[in-house]
Amino acid sequence: MTDIILKADHLRKIFISGKKSMTAVDDVSFELKRGECLGIVGESGSGKSTIAKMITHLESITEGQVFLKGKDITNARGKDLREIYQDIQMVFQMPMESFDPRRTLGDGIGESLRNMGISRAETRKRVENLLERCGLDAEYADRYPHQVSGGQCQRAAIARALAVSPDILICDEPTTALDVTIQAQIIRLIKKLQKQYGYTIIFITHDLGVVANVADRVAIMYSGQIIEYGTVNEIFYEPKHPYTWGLLSSLPQLGIKGEPLYAIHGTPPSLYDEIKGDAFAPRSDYAMEIDFEEEPPMFKVSDTHYAKTWLLDPRAPKVEPPAQVSSLHERMKQVIAEQEEH
Repeated sequence: MTDIILKADHLRKIFISGKKSMTAVDDVSFELKRGECLGIVGESGSGKSTIAKMITHLESITEGQVFLKGKDITNARGKDLREIYQDIQMVFQMPMESFDPRRTLGDGIGESLRNMGISRAETRKRVENLLERCGLDAEYADRYPHQVSGGQCQRAAIARALAVSPDILICDEPTTALDVTIQAQIIRLIKKLQKQYGYTIIFITHDLGVVANVADRVAIMYSGQIIEYGTVNEIFYEPKHPYTWGLLSSLPQLGIKGEPLYAIHGTPPSLYDEIKGDAFAPRSDYAMEIDFEEEPPMFKVSDTHYAKTWLLDPRAPKVEPPAQVSSLHERMKQVIAEQEEH
């Protein structure tokens, strides 16, 4: 029996607008093992959220397949689609907007339970239990979205996602709209729930620093493609793609006092444009002539680590990652020590 619970196979999503087309997701594949957390990281517009919507059928799939527990769910409809929603649930980035302002949090959390034919009394009991599991008192079931904070509303949104006891939880930028302190609380809650109940999680974020605390494996996305994929230790301590180097160098917590923070120059390419070569080449300090002419393949670094960069070609010159990345081990230890002092 395989432990692969979810598999995305060569997914592609093309949006059509008039005579123009936009490739939002371009040949994306990955596998998710039961009980693990996959972090998907990238800038806005890289295709992260579109992948989540394709998996949950909130967006149609242009090409490729999605398998859930070995079953092809690419074209699921009707009863099959309802079964998928019992297995996969999403937590969205704007919790206030995900609840009906005219209904209480308890009504929103319990809706899926009532749709399953569960009595009102039993639904209320389960809703209160879910709220308490997510760190809120049972009386929050009677509050309206405008009567709670952003962090409390996100906890209620997580409770709603857990109501049908899903196997997979997709968290789409769940901490983006929250302040730093509340972000940390929500991340701790997600980790706690995963450990206690064995949820399989896809955690989508633009902040590479966040996935360091929650993910087992990480997929780095750029311009609709996965450009590096590996365990969290491989991505943080043995990164191979210049874009990953840039993301790591940009982490504020790794900055040095008195020195300006590193920033990746330029902007991502328009997804309406036809891209020749490596999409990141115009922004890369390590781009070679071939990067502007030919798209790199996905090179295998190890059995668990892959990167889409010509720098891994045996013919490429040897280059060293930026100083911020090379000293990551030492700097992380220093940051942790500073945090413990405070």
